[in-house]
Amino acid sequence: MELEGPEAIEETIRASVGNAEAIHHLFSYTADVHSLASASIVVNMEDMVIPAEDDPATAVTQLGDVKFRSVKGYGHYRCDFQKVDGVWKISKLVQTRLRMDFTQ
Repeated sequence: MELEGPEAIEETIRASVGNAEAIHHLFSYTADVHSLASASIVVNMEDMVIPAEDDPATAVTQLGDVKFRSVKGYGHYRCDFQKVDGVWKISKLVQTRLRMDFTQ
């Protein structure tokens, strides 16, 4: 999936998570500075999505062909940054999942 701009990112997350509880942890990272205007970083991550117990509409969520009550994921963010007019901006962000544990 490729998204561009904060509105597209927000809409995709809102459609995927709804009113479920989303917990997102970022852990250790490795950063590389390529120049005065270019850098990259790899960040370890873990996240959980837990549907609201009191809302029958979100008690089961579907992701592709998989229906689940909750999911815990593990992986990485890989980010490229560019300095534009003196401000660091994300030029590319890729989320990679190594594992996803679903509860049915």
